[in-house]
Amino acid sequence: MCRKLTGVFMQGIDPASSFHLRLASAKAAHEQRKYVRKVIESRRAEPRDDLVTALVQNSSGVISERELVQLLTILYLGGYETTAHMIGNGLVALLTHPDQMALLLSDLDGLLRPAVEEILRFDGPISLTQVYPVEGATLLAVRPMSTCPTWVC
Repeated sequence: MCRKLTGVFMQGIDPASSFHLRLASAKAAHEQRKYVRKVIESRRAEPRDDLVTALVQNSSGVISERELVQLLTILYLGGYETTAHMIGNGLVALLTHPDQMALLLSDLDGLLRPAVEEILRFDGPISLTQVYPVEGATLLAVRPMSTCPTWVC
C-alpha cells in the first residue's frame, strides 16, 4: 500500500504533471498521512523499541502532531523512495561513464564514499528540493566543476 501511494505521490510533484495526476498525488499524500497517524497512535498504545516510538514519546512539546506526521512521512520517503532512485541513477551514471566506473573499481574502498556523494550531486533522486540557509550560516567555498576532472576529486 505505502509503495503504491508513494509512487502516485511522487509522480504528482512534477510541475509538468497533469491536473488529474496532481489530484491523485494529493489524495495519495492524504492517505499516507492517515496511515502515519495510525502508526503513531499504535506506538502510543503499544510502544516498541524503534525510532517511531522514540519520536512519539519524545516529541511532545517540541514539535506539533502535524510536524511529527510530516517528519515520519519524509523519513519513509527518504529511506525508501529516494534511496531506490539514487541506486538506479547511480547505476545509469556509472554505466554511461565507463571511465568513472573503472576509476571507482580501481579503488573501491577509497573511492566509494566520495563517489556516492558525487552521484547524489550529479543526478540526485529528488530534483525539486530547495535548501535555504539559516540566518548567519557560513557557506563553504566549493571548487567549480571545471577544475574537477573526475567524479571523485
